[in-house]
Amino acid sequence: MGKTETLTALSGGTLARRILIDGTRFPVRRMSNDEDDQGFFDLLEYKYPDSQPYIILAMCPTFKEDRRRLPLIAALERFSQRYDLFFFVLGRKENPVQKRMRQKEVAVMESFGVVEIFRRSTEAASRARAFRKFIEAHM
Repeated sequence: MGKTETLTALSGGTLARRILIDGTRFPVRRMSNDEDDQGFFDLLEYKYPDSQPYIILAMCPTFKEDRRRLPLIAALERFSQRYDLFFFVLGRKENPVQKRMRQKEVAVMESFGVVEIFRRSTEAASRARAFRKFIEAHM
């Protein structure tokens, strides 16, 4: 929870599949790897910057168990050879300790690109504004 609401707020309250930020069109993939493994991995395998230079996708950092971590890391390694990766992580303080992202998991993402952890517990619109600023800072 949180990823979909943030992306919906970022797209003006709609489920738009594309959004415009500073004149640049971003395709949006809302279904993350914890909801649609195959579709997520297909996107990482078959998207290329010549057709879509930027992509916003929701990702659940499933780095805790080998059966999920190893395929995700392999896919991110291949994807990072074609794209610069930037991770905007919703790290909520109100989550139980066992559900919070550990530094080891953050380090995996940092090995692929820039990571920013949004730790404030706020409504989706505030998260979306912070995410937009993150995108604009890295375009």
